[in-house]
Amino acid sequence: MKGLIVKALSGFYYVRPDNGVKVVQCRARGIFRNEGKKPLVGDYVEYSVTTDDEGIVDEILERKNSFIRPPVANIDNLVIVISLKNPKIVPLVVDKLLVTAEQQSVRPVICINKLDITETKELENFKSIYEDIYDVAIVSTTSKDGFDELKQILLEEGRDVKTALAGPSGVGKSSIMNVLLGEDIVPVDVINAKMNRGNHTTRHIEIFDTEFGYIFDTPGFTTLDIKDIDEMELDKYFPEIRESSKNCQYTNCSHIDEIGCNVFKDVEEEIINENRYNSYKQIYKAILEEKEY
Repeated sequence: MKGLIVKALSGFYYVRPDNGVKVVQCRARGIFRNEGKKPLVGDYVEYSVTTDDEGIVDEILERKNSFIRPPVANIDNLVIVISLKNPKIVPLVVDKLLVTAEQQSVRPVICINKLDITETKELENFKSIYEDIYDVAIVSTTSKDGFDELKQILLEEGRDVKTALAGPSGVGKSSIMNVLLGEDIVPVDVINAKMNRGNHTTRHIEIFDTEFGYIFDTPGFTTLDIKDIDEMELDKYFPEIRESSKNCQYTNCSHIDEIGCNVFKDVEEEIINENRYNSYKQIYKAILEEKEY
């Protein structure tokens, strides 16, 4: 039988069969451990039933993508949740998550939360950096404004897409999940006033089936593992830099200090946002530093 792993908890994998009947609690075959594999939430699998309520995961079917932190697979949309106040977002964090999505062939969606406490000018300034590159939704979990737009963006890819939320602690991922699900399923923590950030409230990984696709509820998903990226491939994950680089004088241009670099020219002419370019340079430097260790 075939199905989708919709939850992982304490060594058990909960598989929803393709025929839509009730979820089957499964263990994974020992061979996965011997081969260094592990079933992930989001995996499509083949499984066999041992009793009416339990089964064994026999095979993991081909993945579109997979992540280590958190351990999930087959994500189609990554909604990057940010806030411009309480806590204030660091642009580099946003750009690292966007690189994560681009690297894994995931469609990024930027969701700016806390509309009700954000100044209009600050909001428009931040939005202007990204709106020509990515889909941007602006929401408030207090007033529920903006959620129709966010749902519509998610529906653009079809009913069967899988969406995960990412972003720093305290930006409101759990609250957004609850609004999307229509009920308070995900526990919500408050901002730590001293640290100006929230605590992670999600303790396990689970998929919820909604009218606009599957939604992952995951812990973590806050940063990028740069070990898997080559510095000379980094420009591929910044769409505007990728496009500009086609006109660089050299095909192997790093876009850091080469004469004839079209990217640098576009930054000077404000075709490419300077903050985005600074993020590129910081990530590029971090990749090189990681290689030295």
